[in-house]
Amino acid sequence: MNILALDLGTSSVRGLVLDADTQPLPGALARRKVDLAIGDDGTGTLSGRDYLASLVECLDELAESGHLHDVGLVAVSAQWHSVLPLDRDGAPLGPVVTWLDTRPA
Repeated sequence: MNILALDLGTSSVRGLVLDADTQPLPGALARRKVDLAIGDDGTGTLSGRDYLASLVECLDELAESGHLHDVGLVAVSAQWHSVLPLDRDGAPLGPVVTWLDTRPA
């Protein structure tokens, strides 16, 4: 059984496949940088749509290279203190407000 480790950070999205002994499989790393909007007004936001697309691209890359076949466990590390406002139907109302956003201060 292999392990898929997902690191959903504010600078990039990464997927890594490890063996049962937690050793990385050769070539089983996919990474996409994400664009963090930083503004003089304290803005620190991400596009939710672009972020999701980056995650899907990483998973597609790992799948296309055959690295997801024996995955039996998924571990996820996600952004620290980020918020995505949603409407009643679950659609985003704006960008992801990250822990770097200081406007509420």
